Amino acid sequence: MNQNSFDNIDDLLRKPYWIIDILPKQVPSNSEGQYFAIEQYFLNGEQAVIIKRKQLNVILKVNCYKDIVVDGLGKNPIPEELAKVMMEHETRILIHDALLNAEPADTYLTIYNPDEQLLDLITKVVSSEGLFTWKPLPFSDAVSDLINNSIGDECAEAIPEISNGYYFFYDRHSEAADPFDESALWSRSSINCTLAIYDADEDIMYVLIKDT
Repeated sequence: MNQNSFDNIDDLLRKPYWIIDILPKQVPSNSEGQYFAIEQYFLNGEQAVIIKRKQLNVILKVNCYKDIVVDGLGKNPIPEELAKVMMEHETRILIHDALLNAEPADTYLTIYNPDEQLLDLITKVVSSEGLFTWKPLPFSDAVSDLINNSIGDECAEAIPEISNGYYFFYDRHSEAADPFDESALWSRSSINCTLAIYDADEDIMYVLIKDT
């Protein structure tokens, strides 16, 4: 892993991704609250510094277990340098085959293409900082095909069009190299997976279990 790995950044940005956020789930578009006013409060003054410190702590804790490469700083930069960059600029960080993206004006981080081990580590570290990890819509093509091609499956057919929410996919197939990777779903002769979808607008959870 080196600085030249950033040449593949466009490919990584098309991979499945998760959100690391101050909120436990996506805010519904018809929410009764005042999300945008509160977001601005969190992005100003002391609150913004607190959130950035939590985000930095997540990265540093992960760096205790994994090498990281920061665009412009190189491999395993000293914490003070990383902190300064994250406060001032968009920061892209490679963790093996995954990409973590941080914006100074965002209350969240985005992690693209984490494998099972890294996602498990990040989820635990994020929780230790009082933050949350969730995967937003829209569906990947593989998951969308799973729902749309399940003709005759009453559970799949009961899932409506959902535009605001998030989902969890787990591949239980014996040949699955990474159970969180949806891209290999249709590369085998059978399917064995679980899909959980949360509709944030209606506050409804749908669970689809496929085993062919």
